[in-house]
Amino acid sequence: MDTRKFLEELMEGEERDVTGAELARATGISKTYLSGFFSGKNEFTFHTWMRIIRYLKPEREVELISTIIEITLKEGDSPLNVRSLMEYYSTHRKFSQLEALLDSDKIKIGPTKDFAKIYRIALKYQKGSVPNDELLLELENFNTKVVEAQILANILRAHIYRLFREYKTVFRMAKDIENSLAKIKNHYIRDSYSARISELMAGCYLFLKNDVKKARYYANNVLNSEYLGLDFKVHTFYTLGISYLFENHDESIKWFTLYRETLEGFGRHDLNDEIEKDIYFANVLWSKEVTDIDDSLEKAHYYARKGDIEMVEALCKDVPQDDAFALCYKGIASNDPELLLKSMAKHIENGNKFFAELPKRELANHPAYTMPVEVISNIQIA
Repeated sequence: MDTRKFLEELMEGEERDVTGAELARATGISKTYLSGFFSGKNEFTFHTWMRIIRYLKPEREVELISTIIEITLKEGDSPLNVRSLMEYYSTHRKFSQLEALLDSDKIKIGPTKDFAKIYRIALKYQKGSVPNDELLLELENFNTKVVEAQILANILRAHIYRLFREYKTVFRMAKDIENSLAKIKNHYIRDSYSARISELMAGCYLFLKNDVKKARYYANNVLNSEYLGLDFKVHTFYTLGISYLFENHDESIKWFTLYRETLEGFGRHDLNDEIEKDIYFANVLWSKEVTDIDDSLEKAHYYARKGDIEMVEALCKDVPQDDAFALCYKGIASNDPELLLKSMAKHIENGNKFFAELPKRELANHPAYTMPVEVISNIQIA
């Protein structure tokens, strides 16, 4: 089967066929270009095939994208589509398909081989199969003249430096990566890499700088990505939910609920407990009704708001004494500004200026502490 026959079959419907004019209008392909495709004068890029498949047969997206790449390769198409397919499988968490592609004979010498090397490293990172310090060493030793492959290597390095709390390095690298994206000619890969770095920046601006506006800006960049699926975008719902915690209860709960429901739709229930903790935290913070939860630290927050210091201390007895949240809850329950100040400093030491806002708000009730609060607030993590 050739690409033209493939598209003709896709356009066949149970009740009626999709016309060329309708397909052109829905996918943004010009009628002239579409006509040229059917006459053999033009070929479609990877991202054009994505738009076509998402319009005609969205429920079979992964299968059909894999099929069309197979067909184009048999017709002697450019290996650029193979590179796009690697990124597609990676961002859609199709790990078995990515592994099969990386092990196939489609990976030859030259640029595509370099792409395969970096996606093997990316796969290890996504699956958590190798310690991060080993991954970082692999990335530091990865050398290529292929711009796209080097940019992905830098994105992965920035993510790992974030885990190592090398925050200034993360921001410097992220800005350099943003500036280098314009060098990528492949439209699909440029859009996808832009979303990858925006995901990182959203979290950095939220937790490292407590800049919720910029965090939401970058989060929306991810959500507005033209080609990424929910598999990648879903974690941005969590970032947005956190960003509204201190600002708007309903908005925060909306995003947390969407995050949980979307994950459940993928058959993922592994994060349900963590999401329930965040919803519980938001409800306690905003004095909403709560149901019981099997987490002593979250319960401590609830009893702290009631001023029950004995219960808070009992619930925190197995928590490290310098835990930032435990210090805060004890400070709230006992109305102790010293504990609140220690909590604020500990949050910032941990690289979390956003949650340092929790004790900071309580310290607003202690005017004598205005100066030390301001000094700690101005500490630059990154």
